[in-house]
Amino acid sequence: MKNGKADHLYKKVQASIDTEYNVWMCDAISGPFLLGIFNPRIYMPSDIKEEQIPYIIAHEKEHIRCLDYVWKPFGFVILTIHWFNPFAWLAYVLMCKDIEYACDERVIRSMDNQEKKAYMESLLSCSSPRHYISACPVAFGETSIKERIKNVVDYKKPAVWIVG
Repeated sequence: MKNGKADHLYKKVQASIDTEYNVWMCDAISGPFLLGIFNPRIYMPSDIKEEQIPYIIAHEKEHIRCLDYVWKPFGFVILTIHWFNPFAWLAYVLMCKDIEYACDERVIRSMDNQEKKAYMESLLSCSSPRHYISACPVAFGETSIKERIKNVVDYKKPAVWIVG
């Protein structure tokens, strides 16, 4: 049985339209996100700007590639078991931030400055303030937009000797 928020979200996205492989457009949502454990889907609002779509898809596909849609709910399960431990709460919040930072870095790794600028504009336009901790979904503009943009601006490819 699903809880109230998850059930409400699933009802919202039922009227989505499949535009291409695994990308669904929906009128009832305000920002892009990834939803599902066994068959994760990328959901985007119908009114999203055309030029933002490739960046959002790249970001969300990177989450799929790294199984972030599994790790985040798993971390939330651990948090619910250790709900009394403030370090568990801190660890979960930091894990969510790290997931987004790492995903951003992997996406921008091969971008030039103009593409990075467009990526940051997409982040800004899709950002939505969240005042609660959630297990799902993994959302494009979900956490720490200001810090994520700083990381994109300051990103430098690691030296070969560091990678080795």
